[in-house]
Amino acid sequence: MRLTDTLITWLKKEEWDEVPEFDEEQQTSSVSFSTSVGDFSIKCWFDISEKAEVFKVFMYFLDTKVPEKRLDEVQKFVTAVSVGMMLGNLQLLTEQRTIRFYHAIDVEDAAFEPAHITNMLKAGLRTMDETLPKYMAICFGGKTAEEVLATEE
Repeated sequence: MRLTDTLITWLKKEEWDEVPEFDEEQQTSSVSFSTSVGDFSIKCWFDISEKAEVFKVFMYFLDTKVPEKRLDEVQKFVTAVSVGMMLGNLQLLTEQRTIRFYHAIDVEDAAFEPAHITNMLKAGLRTMDETLPKYMAICFGGKTAEEVLATEE
């Protein structure tokens, strides 16, 4: 439970009340919580595989679904943004019609500290903060991926 112990330490340090659920048989644990980025609500999950020594973070923007007629344009946006990211990536979950940030770290035979969790969380929150207004402009403002990405230049 090395990774789970690190997560528990981090949760206590950050004064979160959540406690990871541990599956002894599968050697996995997970915890979810909600937070916000600006005006947007974000649902976060940490997912751990002790066997594979992998720590994952997922952040979902669940306040709204991508209108079906805007799925292709949002996919173009998500792909373009993800190509330029240093940490993690954005993903469009077409069946759920929502976007998420995903990042994983393989810590096999390496130290894993609470600071790594903070860094992963900050990377995701920063990504969501920067992309959600553009995502909304595509979904509901009639903008194209090219138009919202051109505002970065």
